Amino acid sequence: MTSQSILILKRNSSTSIKQLKRVPNVFNKIHSAGNVKPNYQPGLYHHPSPSISIETPSAFLPSNDPRKSLRTSTKNFANAPALSTPREQRLNLTPKEVSEIQKLRNEDPEIWTRNSLAKKFDVSPFTISLVSSPNKSRSGEMTNRLNTIKESWGRQRYLARLDRQKRKTQWYRDE
Repeated sequence: MTSQSILILKRNSSTSIKQLKRVPNVFNKIHSAGNVKPNYQPGLYHHPSPSISIETPSAFLPSNDPRKSLRTSTKNFANAPALSTPREQRLNLTPKEVSEIQKLRNEDPEIWTRNSLAKKFDVSPFTISLVSSPNKSRSGEMTNRLNTIKESWGRQRYLARLDRQKRKTQWYRDE
């Protein structure tokens, strides 16, 4: 079918029958979208069926179908620029570096956070957390900060966080 014949079909179709733009609803369409109860006015309505896809999905085409070869992309991605530069991280730390990490983290925890130490020694923050423990005063300060944030939570957020914790423990226990 050409586009001209489609236009002719549309022009010649019956326009005397009203078409519904959407299903009329007695409820607020924003707040109760799943609670649709049609509220049709008396009369005849034309509900045209949705048009079918012109193309057959390639999953349903046989392997020897010539249309399958038309859809394969012929673009060459070998010369395309990299989306992100791969960065290799070190996986091993020497005992000297481990002792330096522990010393720096205990001396000045405000400056030498996990992320800053990870950047300095070119490892992940997780590796830093495995190698050293946080400063006790720093961890207490962070706990106090978290508690002040939690105090500003409402009841709903508090219950949602409790529910999330419960689901997480059940997930770890494979329940």
